[in-house]
Amino acid sequence: MIRIDVTSKHYGESQVLGPIAFEIAKGETVAVLGPSGIGKSTLLRIVAGIDTRFEGTVQRPERMAIVFQEPTLLPWRSVIQNLTLVHPDLSRDAAREMLAKVGIGDKADLFPGQLSLGQQRRLALARAFAGFMEKGEAIIVTNQDHEANSGPWRRLAEEGFEIREWKMNPETGHLDPDDLDDLLDEKVRLVCFPHCSNVVGEENPVVEITARAHAAGAFVCVDGVSYAPHGFCNVGMMGPDIYLFSAYKTYGPHQGIMVMRRELARQL
Repeated sequence: MIRIDVTSKHYGESQVLGPIAFEIAKGETVAVLGPSGIGKSTLLRIVAGIDTRFEGTVQRPERMAIVFQEPTLLPWRSVIQNLTLVHPDLSRDAAREMLAKVGIGDKADLFPGQLSLGQQRRLALARAFAGFMEKGEAIIVTNQDHEANSGPWRRLAEEGFEIREWKMNPETGHLDPDDLDDLLDEKVRLVCFPHCSNVVGEENPVVEITARAHAAGAFVCVDGVSYAPHGFCNVGMMGPDIYLFSAYKTYGPHQGIMVMRRELARQL
């Protein structure tokens, strides 16, 4: 829960914000709308604890992740230093793995000015994900995946996260959604599975699985790399929070494509 009660915020003699008061429950999305200069970014900085010169109170979780519309990186620090600066308990190996997840694992020793704007934003995303989950929370993966999808999540066990395996039927290769229900509880933050398995050729019911995971309060990440060459990936209709595939599988360049729902992006 986040509770905001800002009486006023001044720059010199000019009041730029307040009074404003509201609460944000866990999992809730709040949009603050208004014209340029009304104090939206100032409010975000107050909520994040960056700006402490205001009248009022803010109650926030001990761990928070903030992504601004601009990457807000320190240009004199390397990519990996920008990540570990805000997460001092993150090992360099864990930091490099987090960078690899957003496609810039080979940029760790470069400086922000040497990155494209898209790469800078991915660094900001990795910085947010590193603080998003708490140790002891759980991620569900399957043994129907190829290593590229389940491997990075499984390795998070080394950082104190619980990894639960949703096992396929060894005779049919089928993932039974009822078995997933037995794994879901309040500790699960993410469910990862393939749209279509390149191991057994099974196409999974993304809509049904996503609905079950969302009902339990978990986010969903779908690996579509084996499905994309054979069908249209209607992410909006299927409903997962993250959908991934490689463009070269559809005769495109050798690049990864990630679609993320705005609700998750805002929380990160």
